[in-house]
Amino acid sequence: MEFLAIIIPIAYVFAGACVAYAIIRFAIVHALRQSRNEARIERHLPKAATWLDGDERRLLEISNTTQD
Repeated sequence: MEFLAIIIPIAYVFAGACVAYAIIRFAIVHALRQSRNEARIERHLPKAATWLDGDERRLLEISNTTQD
């Protein structure tokens, strides 16, 4: 019985530390993924907004001529 009185509080502390570690790790990984996605969007957005490839340029020209 004395053995359980020592082990149970240690087990509770260990379980609490594991839960805290999991929550903190999830928050850090989530923040890193979100910042990586935002950086990727910012990297690709100027290209998409300013430079058109050949097919996109032809479609834009066709749509502009049909509106005239």
